[in-house]
Amino acid sequence: MNMQKMTRVPAILFLWLALPVVCLAQNPQFSRGAVGRQMPQIGHLFGRVIDSLSDKGVEFATVSLLKIKDTSIVTGVYTKANGDFSLDNLPFGQFILRINFIGYKTYLKNVVVFPPNNIEKDLGNIRISPTAQTLKEVDVTGERSTLTLALDKKTFNVEKSLASVGGTATDVL
Repeated sequence: MNMQKMTRVPAILFLWLALPVVCLAQNPQFSRGAVGRQMPQIGHLFGRVIDSLSDKGVEFATVSLLKIKDTSIVTGVYTKANGDFSLDNLPFGQFILRINFIGYKTYLKNVVVFPPNNIEKDLGNIRISPTAQTLKEVDVTGERSTLTLALDKKTFNVEKSLASVGGTATDVL
């Protein structure tokens, strides 16, 4: 009986020491160490980008989510035909929302917050305004080519040739 107690003590001691290590190995925060901690990615952000003048959805606008710390891109999508966008699997924290489209002013929403108790955020309709610029008058002028190639002939236009000014037809040829 004494021998049985002697074999139980090391086994119980081993389990008592190994249990915290096994429990910590199941948590991804501790398995990477304090430096590489990463929050779960379960946030959801959605909304619609519309033109401020026509109230129609802006198709193919770029919607980007940026980190506040270094403005690096976390994720991004293009808007659908009706202007809808949806960003899934977002980490918790504070971000900057940036919307770009050619011919429109860049839209920045300073802080988008995902606290752990609220994983979905509806931004509603986001109006972006066009950058209208009035162009000056443009004159388009064209000149005929001096050489025209056809299937059966070559035509040389001597209208602007210096040889044709004050010369004869043989000088031009």
